[in-house]
Amino acid sequence: MLRDGSGWGALAGITGVDLARRGFAASPAQLPASGPTWATLGHEWLLAEQYVKPHPVCFWAQPAVTAALRLRAADGLDPGAIAAVRIDTFHEATRLYQGLPASTQVAQYALAFPVAAALVHGRLGPEEITGAGLTDATVRELAGRVAVRERAAYSRRFPGQRLAAVTVRLADGTELASGTTEPRGTPRDPMDREAIVAKYRDQAAPVLGAERSAALEACALGLGRPGADLGSLLRLTARP
Repeated sequence: MLRDGSGWGALAGITGVDLARRGFAASPAQLPASGPTWATLGHEWLLAEQYVKPHPVCFWAQPAVTAALRLRAADGLDPGAIAAVRIDTFHEATRLYQGLPASTQVAQYALAFPVAAALVHGRLGPEEITGAGLTDATVRELAGRVAVRERAAYSRRFPGQRLAAVTVRLADGTELASGTTEPRGTPRDPMDREAIVAKYRDQAAPVLGAERSAALEACALGLGRPGADLGSLLRLTARP
């Protein structure tokens, strides 16, 4: 994953740990002993404030996908009865691709298509944005009836919150509205361990096989226990 600095961030973090282990210390001028930057040092852990994406698309699209899935589940929505869909969201999310993606790279940074796929299939995983999922006629037809507009109140709350609302109009004129929605996986609505493990199994097993993916899971979840074996995890991860 080369977008958004993910690879470089991982390298910087590992390099920092290695330098600290070797005794490297930053200049005192760069690390003031007091002030708001360090006021919560030792009891606020920013790692716990990160998000976990439940769906394999840009996080800016996640609130709309979450809203669409909740609408479908709550109302027993028949995708064939949908006449139109409106997504209200923050400005940056409106800049995501709104056409019909020809590749998974584009689908992952789209808005209308993943929301349509979620409404049609009742889920949004790798299969919905790769391979045959990209050419699904029902999804593509519905994506063409999705309108996106900016809501100023949501834009003002970005980047502290990523918000969206989805409204579905049925063929008989009935409108179903999600209301303001924040995506799952944020500190305000975190995914629990079971949900994260389920996502891992869903995406890893078809690629790595049941045996290797299960071994990786056991190693990773055991790292906090006495006698944890990091070497086994690294070997399982690096194996072709």
